[in-house]
Amino acid sequence: MSSLFDALLNRPMAEVVVRLLLFILFALHFLFVLFTIGTALQSVFYFIRYRWGRTSHTPDGDQPMKSNPLPTNQTGRSMIRTLPNTDQEMPTSEPLPTSAVAAHEKEYAWGKQILYSFLGVKSLAVAFGVGALLLIELGLTVPFFTAINLLAPYWLLIIVFLIIAFLTLDLIGQNWDIRPYLHLGMGMVGLLFLLAVPGVFVAVLTTMEHPEYWQAIINNNYRLPGVLSLHWLFRYVHVIGASLVFGGALHYFLSSADQRQKRAEMLRWVVAGILVQFVLGILLYASLPRRPDMLINLLIVVAVTAAGILVWTVTFRQSMPMHATVPLLLFVLLPMLLTRQALQDQGTLAFNVQLEQNAAVYRETIAQYSPQALQAYEANLNMRYDSGEAIYARSCAFCHGEQANGQGQEASKLTVPPEVLAAVRADRGYLDQLLRAGVPGTGMPYFTFLISSQVDALFGYLNSQYQMLEKPQPAQGQAIQTDVQKATGVYYGTCSNCHGGDGRAGTIFSKGFAPPPPDLTRYSLTPQRSFEVITNGYPGTLMVPFNNLPEDVRWGLVQVVEGFRK
Repeated sequence: MSSLFDALLNRPMAEVVVRLLLFILFALHFLFVLFTIGTALQSVFYFIRYRWGRTSHTPDGDQPMKSNPLPTNQTGRSMIRTLPNTDQEMPTSEPLPTSAVAAHEKEYAWGKQILYSFLGVKSLAVAFGVGALLLIELGLTVPFFTAINLLAPYWLLIIVFLIIAFLTLDLIGQNWDIRPYLHLGMGMVGLLFLLAVPGVFVAVLTTMEHPEYWQAIINNNYRLPGVLSLHWLFRYVHVIGASLVFGGALHYFLSSADQRQKRAEMLRWVVAGILVQFVLGILLYASLPRRPDMLINLLIVVAVTAAGILVWTVTFRQSMPMHATVPLLLFVLLPMLLTRQALQDQGTLAFNVQLEQNAAVYRETIAQYSPQALQAYEANLNMRYDSGEAIYARSCAFCHGEQANGQGQEASKLTVPPEVLAAVRADRGYLDQLLRAGVPGTGMPYFTFLISSQVDALFGYLNSQYQMLEKPQPAQGQAIQTDVQKATGVYYGTCSNCHGGDGRAGTIFSKGFAPPPPDLTRYSLTPQRSFEVITNGYPGTLMVPFNNLPEDVRWGLVQVVEGFRK
């Protein structure tokens, strides 16, 4: 287990409670997901069938006949308006079409009526889904987040898919005046993006439940290997097939008793969906990466039996009495979810046990350092944060180093290395600006939380230790040769583009640099440090090295730069 990410904290509730709540919330989430997908599939199906025509039953049960093109007005819109949740058309000033055309128009109304309920079911699916995700994170932390990391691009795309799907389907579901072609196009777009969402969720759950394949996924360029891909495919289409059953059942019960033709259509959805599930179930069972145990087989038998009884009831009674079919639907749904839970437990419970064992070993490893850590913590509690030394130690040293040499423990992680504060020679006001505002483009943050007395104490400490507030002294040693005249030409020909002719920076060329060049009239370095920066440049900034210049010219540049402070 990684020491960077494992907090080793106890769960806020017992594991059995987490698993029970997770199952309940996931069951509710899954049920409304099936309603949502089934609703979108059915509505788009009726829009397609309406647009391309079909042989339709008339409302009064006459023999089927081919429908004629619908009459339209001058705007091209259909002259029939259908009220939500009813089979009765709203008459217009034009005469009503034939019964066959009315039946054909009715299919468009069915699509609208079905999609009208989309907003409610998808909202509940999302609400229960958030709760289920929070509990998965709590109970299956490492497997779940590992799966998300392995499939991160697809997981992040869920947000885009949901936004597009919900916006398009909600728009046509709430607006009855959209032209049919536009209506159909938007419905198909929304449906495609909606169908992509369970595909990603199923892939994440499949990955989470099979830790033994994680390395294979990494080796396969973060794609599911063949065995898991086949299992994912059948598991995904099995979910889509279940949505046909539960979507049909939902809209059967939402239809009024006098909508006999619509109810008959919903019965066909239920029967067709169950028959499809029988075939997909066999393929899904054959694709299981692990051999199912006796409990899983028993749950599958219960679900298949309940589905068979439901088909028999619907087929022979030509109706779905609520007192009989709702229990049967539950006996189809719950064994399916329990089977999924049992398969998930096969892969995750043993893995979680191993994680707990690793955590126990890790706790024993770090336990020996606990006394020292507590002593350091208590020492920090007793430290007064009003002395310059304490402020530097707590807020500056981890980057700039305990000796102000720019070699703090975090320095190597920064793109722009921390400044060597021991070599800084600057006026008090300029340093105060840098401290308060920070330095853009570097790891130097702003310290606006420090009060004036604390800032004074910090600069007082740095000045007493490193003479930070003094002006730079001339370079020591007679051996240093300088060529100030040539260096002056180099400065005004090259350096002034960024630092300015007067050393104040802020030129047109350097405007917007991050970090910006310093104001050389107020900020300088010791001669040796200035020579190092001129020679080697400043990593992470636009200050490039000038080691191609002769050494005496570089020392001459040091004198030119120092001259701006004088």
